[in-house]
Amino acid sequence: MEELLQKIILKAYEVNENTEHTVFVSFSGHVKWIEINIYLNGWKKNKEKDIELIAYLYEDKAIEQLKNILKKLEELEG
Repeated sequence: MEELLQKIILKAYEVNENTEHTVFVSFSGHVKWIEINIYLNGWKKNKEKDIELIAYLYEDKAIEQLKNILKKLEELEG
């Protein structure tokens, strides 16, 4: 799980650096979840997020959720 979390954070950084998209990553340790908000074509004031992805790290399907997040981020990079 730790390796997937690291990959997600790195990929979010790469998407921000190499595309027009903006990715926000939030980790909430007290509830054990990670939230990814994606703004296609960039963040702008008062713009709603286009995509929200959440992984609940305490659930049995957490690894699957993290893999899906990573896959989505990889798709954004093209």
